[in-house]
Amino acid sequence: MSFFDSLASYGFVDNAPEKFEWLKRYASRLQQQEESWAAVQESEEALSKLTEKQYKQLTRQGIPAAYRARVWWHWLAPSSLQEGLPPDYYLALVASAMPPPGSGAESACDTEHARNILKDVDRTFTTHTFFRDANGPGVKALTRVLTAYATRNAAVGYCQGMNFLAAFLLLFYPEEEAFWMLAAICEKFLPADYYSASMLGVAVDVALLMQLLQKRLPRVWAHLQALECTALEGILTGWLLCCFLKVLPVETTLRVWDSLFVEGPKVLFRVGVALVKRHSAALLACDEFGQAFQLLNRMGANEYDCDALMKEAFAISNIKRSWIDKERKKQHARLSQLYAATEARRLSLEAQGSPSVSLTKE
Repeated sequence: MSFFDSLASYGFVDNAPEKFEWLKRYASRLQQQEESWAAVQESEEALSKLTEKQYKQLTRQGIPAAYRARVWWHWLAPSSLQEGLPPDYYLALVASAMPPPGSGAESACDTEHARNILKDVDRTFTTHTFFRDANGPGVKALTRVLTAYATRNAAVGYCQGMNFLAAFLLLFYPEEEAFWMLAAICEKFLPADYYSASMLGVAVDVALLMQLLQKRLPRVWAHLQALECTALEGILTGWLLCCFLKVLPVETTLRVWDSLFVEGPKVLFRVGVALVKRHSAALLACDEFGQAFQLLNRMGANEYDCDALMKEAFAISNIKRSWIDKERKKQHARLSQLYAATEARRLSLEAQGSPSVSLTKE
């Protein structure tokens, strides 16, 4: 399969002229990827012998399309979540969450989560060949995966953003494996409260990313503050909730995920800072909030040159796991207090019959 054919098989519609110019230059990169990975594509034994440093070097070049799913599975290790569970665990979850009509059985899935899932699956990758038909196999598989997961993890249930993660995984894995990959991302890879009702986990990481922007790009940060760009926090939340899916072109997203699943969450922060840095001149040229908002909201859409973005990201040094862990704890404590105070105020206003504001997901 040629590189152009492999990209076409992703099924995403993107006819931007910039994409085709980039493809002409990127074709040689695919050949380099194939050559670099050739020695480890043959067996699981060869794969297991790679050191973490060797893996890092390989994944920073990008993983060949035919090998990507296997490498992601290796590093996220969703099989560990299956230990001690019956072989038909997923099918049983689906059956309990989505009983056949007329069976008289009640769904094990929370009614609100089930309603939100049905609402969101119809607007997930609607131009993609696999999800275009509301009654097609893609939408049905996505509904089953999300409803089963909401049933498995009732403490989290369903949050917007999970639909895009699950849909993207379904492009690379059979349905049941996509379910376990989603579980691994939500339960092992990202903080447990990333997709919780309060979305506290992602709020913590947004706070860290804003810290990094303030420190690494002080002129841009000061300019955005002067423009009173209050939308920045919401935009960064969108970036992190879907791990840059929907933000970047598909091949660029894949390159981010290749490194993310091997190197960990520091890749999210590096890519976030790199993305803003690459558009810093345009941001500094904005004279009003509306201009800055439009630029930030569409910032990654034309980042077809994944090599350039990833090179910029990995040039950003000293974002270490130890710093992330320490700052996550600090911000988690701060935001937990803020959320608790806000909730107490909401309850007080409700008791008085006044409208209130909540810090929870829709």
